[in-house]
Amino acid sequence: MMKHEQQTSKPERNRIFFSGNNFSRLNLYKRFLLLLALVIILSGCIAAGPTVSKSDMGNLELNVYTLDKDANGCLSDVYVDTIFIGNISSNRPILNLREGEHNIRIEQKGHKIYEKKIFIAGEPNHQVLNVLLEKN
Repeated sequence: MMKHEQQTSKPERNRIFFSGNNFSRLNLYKRFLLLLALVIILSGCIAAGPTVSKSDMGNLELNVYTLDKDANGCLSDVYVDTIFIGNISSNRPILNLREGEHNIRIEQKGHKIYEKKIFIAGEPNHQVLNVLLEKN
C-alpha cells in the first residue's frame, strides 16, 4: 500500500522553512557573507607593511663581449654589490635592480676584472651597459 505524502501549499512550506532554527541559520549565513564581502573590499584599502614599488626599481641590460673568438661573454660571472648574480645569458641579459648606486663586477677566466659603479635611475628608465673584457 502506498503512503500518501502530505502536500503543503507553497506559503506553508516557506513558513516552515523560515521558522525556528532554519531562519536563524539562514540569517547567520547572510551575516557571514556580508562580513566576508566587507573584509574583501576593505582589505585593498589597508597598507600591509612595506612594499616595493615598481618605480623604485630599474632595468640594467648587460652585454658582455670579448675580442677572443674562443671566449664567450655569456660565461662571465656577474656580481652586483659583491653578491654573485649569475652568468649573463643572451636570452636574459636584463637585471632588475633597486634604484640607487650599485657596484657591478664582471669576471671571466683569462680576462681582466671589469668593475664599474653605476646609478640606477628607476622606472621607466632602461639602462644599457656594454662591456668589452680585455685579455690578461
